[in-house]
Amino acid sequence: DFIEFDQSIIDRLHEGLMSNQKAIDYFKSRHIYEDAMQHFQLGWSDNMQMVVVPVHSPTGLPVGIVGRSIEGKRFKNSTHLPRSKTLFNLHRAKRESGTLIVVESTFDAIRIHQAGLPNAVATLGGSLSKENIANLNKYSSSIIIATDADEAGRKLGGEIATKLKKNISWASYDGEIIYPHDAKDVGDLTDEEIRKTIENKYFREDSSKDLHENFDYVMFLLDNMKDKRIKQIFELRYLENGKKIKWKNIASRMNISVQTAINLHSRGTKALNSKINSKEVYDLV
Repeated sequence: DFIEFDQSIIDRLHEGLMSNQKAIDYFKSRHIYEDAMQHFQLGWSDNMQMVVVPVHSPTGLPVGIVGRSIEGKRFKNSTHLPRSKTLFNLHRAKRESGTLIVVESTFDAIRIHQAGLPNAVATLGGSLSKENIANLNKYSSSIIIATDADEAGRKLGGEIATKLKKNISWASYDGEIIYPHDAKDVGDLTDEEIRKTIENKYFREDSSKDLHENFDYVMFLLDNMKDKRIKQIFELRYLENGKKIKWKNIASRMNISVQTAINLHSRGTKALNSKINSKEVYDLV
């Protein structure tokens, strides 16, 4: 049950964008170009002094807009935007592929589209509703998680993986890092880097749930890794008092950045899954 947002407003805002060079330049500074501005009917609001992105229901009904300031970092949505009931670009992405790439922001989904992958959807924030989960289950056969590389983004990715009854894979640039040059999200990557990150996706099957339940086995597998920081991260994150500790505390103890700690943990998790699913490793144990 969606309330239709006036399409004429979207049209007027789009016209406003295409006649406002400052707003166009802002999108270009975010590596979003004219073809995408047209395709997604991106806009500019003089009243809000914001660029805007239209949002639609899963069937394609316009239901509102999300706005972002081009100076500073202010956000404003249209009144009663049904964020919990839909995902940005779902109405288009579901027609392109049975696999959906899930990101957090509209800009990230647009950047992935520009890289030649038109099947990205955005959660419009760092949380998922029951309706979001139902939509992802309904309109996809598999999911690639490409949420932000920070702790909140990884947590959202874990929530998606836990709640969806789908084949789940995780975007990963090369197995050692989530995104290159310490990027926080796919929006900061080049088109080539985006394609490589999606192509190099890896699977975390049910066995991954056991990674932190059999600590001796995990530590045995990690012993042979060249980068000993990975083992230290697993020890700190999962073994201290049997509880997880925060990334910022791990980073502080190891004298590395939070992003580096998260990237190293992702690299270790991927390697563990690969080894656990390998007959050669089972023969060693």
